[in-house]
Amino acid sequence: MLNAILGQCLLPYLNKQTLSISQIEKRWVNNVNNMKHAYLIIAHNEPFVLQTLLSLIDDRNNDVFLHIDKRSELLYRDIKSYRMKESYLDVLSDRISVYWGDISLVEVELLLMERALNHGFYDYVHLLSGVDLPIKNQATIHKFFQEFRGQELV
Repeated sequence: MLNAILGQCLLPYLNKQTLSISQIEKRWVNNVNNMKHAYLIIAHNEPFVLQTLLSLIDDRNNDVFLHIDKRSELLYRDIKSYRMKESYLDVLSDRISVYWGDISLVEVELLLMERALNHGFYDYVHLLSGVDLPIKNQATIHKFFQEFRGQELV
């Protein structure tokens, strides 16, 4: 089942340190009672909005993987020292220039997915821009996904 989810298009991009399908399935079995969420964030401007987003998703059940556009050096310097209180935060150091509607957007999404998959197992993965803000609190969001656990929501 998981192999179908990851598909053949994603697996070639993952490096040799990536968890195997059986390792991921094993982690899922051991993680039944505690849902984990990965937030993959692509940012290029608006440091205040980005910090607001990070504070709103700061929760022990969330891990955050953040890519700052290579052309946004000031934002990268400001945010790489940012600390979350409860969430794990990984600010990617292998940055690329990202252009709207370009293959670079897919490449950065794959970088973020690879980092998240190498870090651990997640029940749900959320892709956001650095200027998105949730309209519900984390308790409400987690309750919603708990109700639909194991289902794909697109």
